[in-house]
Amino acid sequence: MIFSEYNESTNIIETNFKGEISTHDILNYIITLKEEFTTLQNRKIILDATKAIFNVKINELQKIAEANSIASLLYKNTFIAIIIDSPKNTVLSMLYKELVLSDSVEFNIFSTINRSREWLNNF
Repeated sequence: MIFSEYNESTNIIETNFKGEISTHDILNYIITLKEEFTTLQNRKIILDATKAIFNVKINELQKIAEANSIASLLYKNTFIAIIIDSPKNTVLSMLYKELVLSDSVEFNIFSTINRSREWLNNF
């Protein structure tokens, strides 16, 4: 399950991933973000995946990165902080980070929500 909420006081989209998360779930999430948050110039996103199990194959990461790149064209900049606490999710996130980085997208991996907020507050 994926649930997102926009925090107006911090200008951060806060997303929680819970349970088993498939490639299809992530692609739908990217589409939803693109449709719901069109008024933001800069997207700042926290992805809390500490209660998630990514059921994503390594060869599917490129498809997710491409969908995110297309969605990011609507924004001046996109800053994504993911919070991870499992080795498998960390590896997938590290590989994904290499695919998604561009001039307008920054992606960073954290182990705590406080550190992810500190990083996003720099933008």
